[in-house]
Amino acid sequence: MQVKLKFTIEQVFSINKLLNEVYKTSFNMFSPEEKVQISIGATLSDMFEKRKRKLYKELDLLNSTKKISLTFKYHEAWALKEILLNKISLLDTDFHRLNAQTSINLLDQKVR
Repeated sequence: MQVKLKFTIEQVFSINKLLNEVYKTSFNMFSPEEKVQISIGATLSDMFEKRKRKLYKELDLLNSTKKISLTFKYHEAWALKEILLNKISLLDTDFHRLNAQTSINLLDQKVR
């Protein structure tokens, strides 16, 4: 089963930032369930990093409000939601936390 979601450019950047922060932390300090989430998150981190680079190349003022459509496998969407819920405190600014919370709300509508 696949889940298709549309994120804003700011949400993509905030999710990418959080996934990179999680990727930097020590894998041994997580519980077994969190290790599964982080393992899936590593794959998602690559996906969001590639999308971020692509957006940087084509970003201009005319399409800054454009929504970015991403398709996930169900377990990827679940893991992303769990990572965002559990690790949102790793984000350093309110702007990034707000974008992460908006993404959680979007994911919660699709992944139950």
